[in-house]
Amino acid sequence: MQNKKFSQALHDWRKKKQLTQEDVANKLGVSRTIVSFLETGKQLPQIHHLNLLKEKFNLDLSSHVWDSADQDKPYFGPPNEKDSSISAMAELINGQKEAKRDLVVAMDMTKALYADLEDKDTAYAKTLMVIYQTIKQAFRNL
Repeated sequence: MQNKKFSQALHDWRKKKQLTQEDVANKLGVSRTIVSFLETGKQLPQIHHLNLLKEKFNLDLSSHVWDSADQDKPYFGPPNEKDSSISAMAELINGQKEAKRDLVVAMDMTKALYADLEDKDTAYAKTLMVIYQTIKQAFRNL
């Protein structure tokens, strides 16, 4: 698959695995249109697309995406030093996004627990508020 555009490489891989665009979309949790756009080059892969492909299909594409000569044309090829930097930065950004999502879920859960309490003056209620404020501050710091 060396020097293929991402779109063509994704299409060829899917066909080789005898999967439909719908199969891939369902497994990734995206619409079939997204898979179609990725395969036709109408949409460039975003970090979360690459992570989903890695997570759901065990495909690690993150270090093979960008041609250092032309940043607008993704391809599969051997990674170079620049690719490793981009991959590391992408993993850091994605990790922060995942952490923020986790913190939002934790804030929502804590808020819901507090809202369900009849007596807001208990030690438990006060502890929930401290936890909520701590999570909220951690979210702001990311």
